[in-house]
Amino acid sequence: MIEVKEVQKTIGGKLILNHVSFTINKGSRIGKTNLLKLMVGILQPDGGSVTFADHNVVTQPEIKEKIVYVPDYLKFISNFQVATVCES
Repeated sequence: MIEVKEVQKTIGGKLILNHVSFTINKGSRIGKTNLLKLMVGILQPDGGSVTFADHNVVTQPEIKEKIVYVPDYLKFISNFQVATVCES
């Protein structure tokens, strides 16, 4: 189980994490990645909400243009050619 309780972090005099708390149950192999996907609007929550700069990532999708998500593992196609992909 991963449990984060009331975490705070300041960098350069600016508070970047303010009492952050969450739990991911033991045996959950998808909890961390799905949490990140929920935060950037790739997945939609079954309940609750995620906001960035007062914009809800589900109901105000324009905020997604300002969010970057980098997956754990980048998969590359061997012999990848942009022209081939663009033609399909």
